[in-house]
Amino acid sequence: MIIRCLILIFLTPAALPSDSADHCWSFIITGDSRGADNGVNSVILAELADEIVNSGVDIFLFSGDLITGAVDDPAAQLYNWLTIMQPVYNAGIPVYVDLNDLAILAADWLRCGNPFDPACAE
Repeated sequence: MIIRCLILIFLTPAALPSDSADHCWSFIITGDSRGADNGVNSVILAELADEIVNSGVDIFLFSGDLITGAVDDPAAQLYNWLTIMQPVYNAGIPVYVDLNDLAILAADWLRCGNPFDPACAE
């Protein structure tokens, strides 16, 4: 059974950049990077990562649909997304992602090898 889950992250003062009380902060929000290149649209996603880094935003929010999902290897697809977005992480920009069911399945695959195996259940 796949459990659908919506993770909500509320931006509290503690979650914002440390100097947020002293200035306005900016963010980019986007979603749906699914594509045919190992689960993502790698060309557009790489352009997006560059734009995020070069724009000087304080926070990046991604609203879901990171990968195509369980058609192939969801763990490899998620790793592909993370690899392409690495410049954003390297720039120290906080990344907040809403994991949909496909990404949760990929995370389970990374954790235990096969989330459909009853031995994986927690």
